[in-house]
Amino acid sequence: MDRFKLVFCNILIASIVFGGLYWIWKTGENERAIKIEAVNRNDRYVKGLITKMFYYKGRSIRVKYTVDNKEYENSGGWSKNPNNVHEGDSIWLRYAIEDPNLFITELENDY
Repeated sequence: MDRFKLVFCNILIASIVFGGLYWIWKTGENERAIKIEAVNRNDRYVKGLITKMFYYKGRSIRVKYTVDNKEYENSGGWSKNPNNVHEGDSIWLRYAIEDPNLFITELENDY
């Protein structure tokens, strides 16, 4: 009986952990799809300045850009770097007109 409880407890804990990881992954995927759809629906191009690049844990980038005399600085991911850009370099990005916080840089596959 004790062995059954131990196995059941381990299965329950593993299910909670893997279920949580799946939920986090699915939520991130849905948010990314919403961002891409908003940008593709109605977008504009602008040059931004790379303020920070992270090469680990999913490769992310911080970009500062100006839209209608208002400055934005947001984070995004990057998939490729064909022009070998680094911090301090300028980069093209597309942003959603209705929400300039949503953007896709030229380093992403969806650009």
